[in-house]
Amino acid sequence: MIWEAVLSERLGDTARAEASLAEAKQAMASQPEFFWITTGNYRLMAADEEGAEAAVPKVRDAVRSGLERSVEEALPNVRSEVAEGVRDGAESVVPALRRQVRDGVEEAIAAAMTGGVLGKAGEELARKGTSVISRILGAPEDE
Repeated sequence: MIWEAVLSERLGDTARAEASLAEAKQAMASQPEFFWITTGNYRLMAADEEGAEAAVPKVRDAVRSGLERSVEEALPNVRSEVAEGVRDGAESVVPALRRQVRDGVEEAIAAAMTGGVLGKAGEELARKGTSVISRILGAPEDE
């Protein structure tokens, strides 16, 4: 069909060339880039350099749209795979994080209960209480 169109173009039979190109284009609708590459190539082989050059922008457009279509088709799969990977990673990280937080809180409580923070706070409270009582009674303060 494409050869018929190219040869008809060379012979000046525009109507037949257009009909043959339309038929070939329809037959190759799922691969427009291949249609235009083949058309340009056949025109070049038939020594129709202008016709071959005229096909170049159409090849570029067809390739670009094919690439965009491929990306659009692949994007939902990529998104779902990334989301699945994030979920899988979170499922393994979150329990470990919870464990570390729980262990840290337990250590802090244990340290406070064994005289760490509470003991120091109690000593400070007793020292300040003694200082207040001493001032009330008029006794000299110990430094």
